[in-house]
Amino acid sequence: MVAFMPAVYELYYNQSLWDEAPAEALATRDNIYATFLSLPLFMIGAVFLWSYISTSRKDYGY
Repeated sequence: MVAFMPAVYELYYNQSLWDEAPAEALATRDNIYATFLSLPLFMIGAVFLWSYISTSRKDYGY
């Protein structure tokens, strides 16, 4: 997903339609871009949390 960030940046920011867009549309565009950017970070965090939980389980010998 991070590999596609330059393409997403081109789609979001380097379009001529944003030149005369209202401020609300620009704020929405920036929020969507920030959400798309933060998703891989949350996914990596979830993998680390899952690995920590799975390696720190107690073995009671059942």
